[in-house]
Amino acid sequence: MRKRIMDGLRKAGDKIIDMDADYANLLADKIMGDNPGAVRTVLGMSAGVPLGATGRMVSTSGELSNAQKLGAIGMNYGVPIGSAAVRYGVPLAGAGLLVNGISSAYNALSDVPVFPQDQTNAPVGY
Repeated sequence: MRKRIMDGLRKAGDKIIDMDADYANLLADKIMGDNPGAVRTVLGMSAGVPLGATGRMVSTSGELSNAQKLGAIGMNYGVPIGSAAVRYGVPLAGAGLLVNGISSAYNALSDVPVFPQDQTNAPVGY
């Protein structure tokens, strides 16, 4: 029973990583376009590193100083996680700003009285 659950979780994780890689590649292709310049290349790379690349970007074996190893470990884990933050955080922030704008518009419109509050000075017919 435990083996089947673990296999199911592993398969689900592999599917998520594959979907993330496809999404990252799609975003990188869309951002860079046919003629990428320096800015487009950096933006494409910032959103185009899949989470599946975690721990495999830079080799940490061989004759490396402690600072080089630390830098390699930082790149191996920091770049894919930062890329995922850009890939998923920017759309979420945009959705949050949209909801905030809609809420502000609703609040501004709800402050406009439809009927006068003071009925003593109201025109005839109210």
